[in-house]
Amino acid sequence: KPCVDLAHVLIDSHSLNPSRTMMVGDRLNTDVRFGNNAGFKTMLVLTGCHGLSDVEKADMNDFPDYVSNSFADIFSLIIA
Repeated sequence: KPCVDLAHVLIDSHSLNPSRTMMVGDRLNTDVRFGNNAGFKTMLVLTGCHGLSDVEKADMNDFPDYVSNSFADIFSLIIA
């Protein structure tokens, strides 16, 4: 991560639709950037080294679609 070539391998080998795929992680500069570069939705979970103040300063490549305190919040996004 954040090599987009890996994303293409995942997309092709698992027949993923990037617009319906979400990358969840706790780092803006790797996890979120990887998802954004692949065209995935992204969710930053605030359990790692990056917090809300980092999100406020993030550039577009590192800006998540969603921010959550818990991975469990992904279920509300799946149902929506």
